[in-house]
Amino acid sequence: MPEVPGSRKQWLRKIVFPASMLLACLSTMAWLRRIELHRFFCGHPAVYLAVSVALSVLLFARVLLTFFERRWFRRITLEWLSRAADIPSVKPPSFLREAGSLANAMVSRVLSPLFRTKCGKQLELEWRRLCDQDAVLYLLALSGGFFLGFSLGLYAAGALLGLAMGWVGWRVVRKWVQRRGERQRERFTQQIPAALEAVSSALAAGLSLQQALGYAAGDLPQPIQCVFHRLYNRLQLGIPMSQAFTMTRMEHPDPALCLVLDGIVLQRQVGGNLVQLLDESADYLRGRLELEQEVRSITAQGRLSGVIVTGLVPVSAMVLVVLNPGYLDILFETFLGQALLVAAIGMQLLGWGLIARFIRGMG
Repeated sequence: MPEVPGSRKQWLRKIVFPASMLLACLSTMAWLRRIELHRFFCGHPAVYLAVSVALSVLLFARVLLTFFERRWFRRITLEWLSRAADIPSVKPPSFLREAGSLANAMVSRVLSPLFRTKCGKQLELEWRRLCDQDAVLYLLALSGGFFLGFSLGLYAAGALLGLAMGWVGWRVVRKWVQRRGERQRERFTQQIPAALEAVSSALAAGLSLQQALGYAAGDLPQPIQCVFHRLYNRLQLGIPMSQAFTMTRMEHPDPALCLVLDGIVLQRQVGGNLVQLLDESADYLRGRLELEQEVRSITAQGRLSGVIVTGLVPVSAMVLVVLNPGYLDILFETFLGQALLVAAIGMQLLGWGLIARFIRGMG
């Protein structure tokens, strides 16, 4: 069996580690002599510019070295794996995909303290419900929504309205992601009864539970197909069924899925007819989905009222601007007018939130 290609990386470590230590020493010395350096650079601006350019070039070179080191080591690792397993050579990822992965990893490492906070964990959970990726892109989208709203408000009136519009932009992006995540979760829940029936049919045909999960995973639509495939692969790797079910519940904390997995674990502990259990669970979940759809149809009028009440003031303001362009200038040119606009936006969002809460209480 060929040797692991770790030794080929030693010459890169001999370059990267001393360069990093030298940069740390220079940074420490610069911080200790920061007052003298400040006076020197104030008297010699050309030297300050040259040092800034040199440090930028060194930082860019360090990033490029890390990128090509990672790409080269991945390539030789894939070659070693292909020779060790006697399989065809695995094609490495493209240059752009590798660069995007490295940039995502670097930004994730920088923002990791933020995602350890309560708000950061909530944002990561919202993004995980939408797609199984890092929440860095979500944070960038939220920041983009804030700066876009702030720029529009600052251009229209001033900083006060800009902050209010920035907060509205932040909330709009977050609400859109939450809504998409809820729809994704609803679609996943609606697919569970059909998945249980497929597993039940495979069990009735004489297959084991592991084989039935693999058989059902091949015929199910997305997104539940990915969950069953991942569960089947874990069982194929030898992970105990209870541990595999626990990992699945942690990744997809859907109440319906957790109910089914807990029922399967209980059945394997105390015995019983697993086919009948899955069929009855499918019927129960399908009845609950029908009840939820009936509730949504009853509360449709309330949701429409919330949309109309929220959009009434912006539409009326646009009509006034078109018919009488100078009628609303006082709201944008004076501080009192901007404060009234901010108060109006706050009351509109408060009314929207109250209507949504009442509707959820009815459901």
